[in-house]
Amino acid sequence: FRSPEWTIYNILKLRFVDQKKVRDATRRLYMSEANFYRKQNVAIEAVADTLLTMEAETLLNGTTPD
Repeated sequence: FRSPEWTIYNILKLRFVDQKKVRDATRRLYMSEANFYRKQNVAIEAVADTLLTMEAETLLNGTTPD
């Protein structure tokens, strides 16, 4: 059993770090392309939300990233 977080991590890693094609990633993760695209969208939204939160915290604290 894989946790949803682990699946999302693997999707992001395979697509954007390892630069695998969708077909190769879906085979490796044993999922349909439609399911893969749904989960990939969730993963991208999660990264975007995290970045927005980090930016807001930085602005509130008055600090700048190194």
